[in-house]
Amino acid sequence: MQKKLLAVPFIVMLVLVLVFVSTQIPMTKMAPKDIAIGFVVADDGQLAMLIQENVQKAMASNDALDIQLFDSQQDMEQALQNRELYGGIVIPENFSAAVQSLATPTPMRLDIQYYINEGQNANVSTMLQTMFTQLNSTINDMMRAQLLQQMEASGVAVPAAQVEGLIAPVKADVQVVNTTGDLATAPTVFFQPLWFASILGAVLFVMAGKKSVFLSRKEQLTFNILQSVVAIVYSFIAGYFVTWCTTWILGFEFESFHTVALFVSMACIAFLFLIKAALVWIGLPVIAVFVLLMFYGLPLIQLAPEMLPAFYQDFIVSWIPFKFLIEGLKDILFFGSGLINDNTTILMWIFVVSFIIVWVKNSITKVEQ
Repeated sequence: MQKKLLAVPFIVMLVLVLVFVSTQIPMTKMAPKDIAIGFVVADDGQLAMLIQENVQKAMASNDALDIQLFDSQQDMEQALQNRELYGGIVIPENFSAAVQSLATPTPMRLDIQYYINEGQNANVSTMLQTMFTQLNSTINDMMRAQLLQQMEASGVAVPAAQVEGLIAPVKADVQVVNTTGDLATAPTVFFQPLWFASILGAVLFVMAGKKSVFLSRKEQLTFNILQSVVAIVYSFIAGYFVTWCTTWILGFEFESFHTVALFVSMACIAFLFLIKAALVWIGLPVIAVFVLLMFYGLPLIQLAPEMLPAFYQDFIVSWIPFKFLIEGLKDILFFGSGLINDNTTILMWIFVVSFIIVWVKNSITKVEQ
C-alpha cells in the first residue's frame, strides 16, 4: 500500500501538467476567422469605386475578416456601438475631389478613415491596427501608380514640393472608439475571484444543508428559505468586496462604482446557485468541473470568439456562464450600458432556473422521522 502511495505524486503531476498545458490550446492555436469589419464608400467617384473593388478583393482572400458594406457612416458607427463590428473603413465623400487636387498647387488632405472598436476585444484591436496599416500601404501603392499614370498621360508636370505627397498620398485617419483606457483588463480581472467566491459559497452552503437534521417539513422549509436569503446576501457582499478590491489594490476608477458592483453581485448570485444546483443533484465530485473551468476559462475570455478554433466556438465558449460576466462588464465600462443589459438578463435567467432546480431537490429530500 505504501509503495502504491509513492506513485500518487507522479500521477498527480502528470495529470496537472496535461491539464495546464491543454488550457493553452486556444492561445497557441488562434485562427482568426470572419472578424466583422464595416465598410462605407461615401464617395461615388471612379477612384473611390476602384479602391472599394481592390479592398474587397484583398479582404476576400483573407479568411480572418468579414467585410460588411453599409449605406452610411452613421449606420456603421451605430453597428460599432451595438458591438456588431470590431472595426470599420470609410472612404469619405470628398475623396475624389481630394485626389484631383493633388495635381494642383493647393492639394487637399487625402484621408481614409479606419475605426477600431477597442472595447469589443483588445487582441482584435491590436490585430486590426497592424492590418489597417498594411492595407493603407497597399492603397497608397495603387493610388501612387494610378496618379502618376494619369499625370504622365495628361502631360502634367509634378511640382517638386508635391513629390513627397505623391509618395504616400493617402493618410490613415485611425479612430479608436469605445476606448478602454486604464480599464482594459478590468473585465477579466473580476472573473477568477468572483468564480472562486461562487464555488466556495456553493460548497459551504450545500455542506451546511447536509449536516443539518430536520424533524419536520416546516423546519426544513424554514432552513432552506433562510439559506437562500443568506446566499443572496453573501453574493452581494462578495460582489461589492471584489469591486472595492479592484479600486483599492489595482487602482481602477469606475464611472459608477455601484453599477459595476451590483452587476458583479448579480453575476455572483447566478454562478453560486448554478454551482449549488449541480452539487445538490450530482454531488461534491462535480466541483472539479467548475474548478477546471476556472483554468480553461481564463485564456478563452481574453480572446474574441472569432479567434478561437471552431471546436471552442461551438462547444465551449457558447456554454461557459462567466462569458456573460465579461461581456456585461464590457457593456457597462466601454459601451455606456446601464446595469440592465442583455447579459444581466441572461445571468438572472441562470439564477432563476438554478434556484428552481435547487428547490425541486429540496422538496423531494426526506426529513428525519
